[in-house]
Amino acid sequence: MNSTVISGSYYDIGYKTGSQWKSVLELPVPLPAKQALARQCREIAQEYTPDLLEEMKGFCDGGNFDREAIEAFLLVLGYEFFHPSKGGCTVFGIAGDLTDSGFPIFARNYDWDVTFQPMCGV
Repeated sequence: MNSTVISGSYYDIGYKTGSQWKSVLELPVPLPAKQALARQCREIAQEYTPDLLEEMKGFCDGGNFDREAIEAFLLVLGYEFFHPSKGGCTVFGIAGDLTDSGFPIFARNYDWDVTFQPMCGV
């Protein structure tokens, strides 16, 4: 398993992740209806988890990705693009006050598309 430790602001974390993915991630252009839904989801995310949007901004800057396409993919469409009947990414987070190190842990497994296996140490 590959493990990457990234520190800094949410923007910094997104930037580093985006720079790692820029040569392998190609997103389909979302349909206008999906873009509209993504904008609605963005408003909700801004209210409840603005740090997520800051990380996505860094991701776009680091990978030179279109912000609307990334937001549509991450907030709305990702699950629909890859085998919806077979599931999606495995993701979990643990708050820092529950870890031995005191740092939060966020882990995700890119198990939703076989073409991403080389990036995941498979």
